[in-house]
Amino acid sequence: MHLLGIELKKIQNLKFWLTQALWFVPLAYFVNFFYAVLSDQKGGTFGDTFGASNALFSGTALLMLVLAVTLQREELQEVKNERNDTRKLLAGQEELNSKQEAALKKQSFEQSFFSLVRLISEERRVLDSTTLYSNEVTIAARASYDARFGINETKSLDAWEISDFIERFGTPSRLLITAFGLLSEQDFTPQDSLIYASTLHALMDADFAHVFIVLAHRWRGGDPRIAPTVAALQIRDFLDPDIIPVFDTHFKQTQETR
Repeated sequence: MHLLGIELKKIQNLKFWLTQALWFVPLAYFVNFFYAVLSDQKGGTFGDTFGASNALFSGTALLMLVLAVTLQREELQEVKNERNDTRKLLAGQEELNSKQEAALKKQSFEQSFFSLVRLISEERRVLDSTTLYSNEVTIAARASYDARFGINETKSLDAWEISDFIERFGTPSRLLITAFGLLSEQDFTPQDSLIYASTLHALMDADFAHVFIVLAHRWRGGDPRIAPTVAALQIRDFLDPDIIPVFDTHFKQTQETR
């Protein structure tokens, strides 16, 4: 930009002196003409005055040509500057549109994501508040007991019949897998992804974890999102020590199959 300012200043100076020269040439001609008239020169000498005028007019034409070229150059420079400004404006508009698109995409994701989180929380609230056996045991506690018992008895996640109480966790488990699948489809930074994953991790507890691994293992063949969900939400951290070896065996096989 500094060099461009210097160039424009040079053009302005040249245009100024050319303009002055255009005034000087005809002025010099009239001065020469009146001098010839007043000096009472003879015809031949007086005629030479018109020969000098031809040179003056030729010089004037040349100066006008130079001035025209200078003005054209200045005009082209202005057009170039306007194009550069337009290009910068378009680039800024494109960047703004990109940011707006990203913001709208994130807003749409958050609406869907937190709707799923809310549904999971509502399902968990029902399972944690509904009681059995004279209000002594919740459905969540009974489902967790059935899952622990089946795993410990068979050392397997699928070699036994699941109870109706475990099946009641089918809806929140599917919603949890869907929410993580939606998160994994986004092009977020690792920090943003970790924040959303932490939200899902907060929905998990020991009761939910033991039931979830039973259902997730039985669904794993038809849903590729399950293994990444189990790993990302750190389900293993919620499990009893005696169940962890069974979990590692089954989900290690799952990862090798994938």
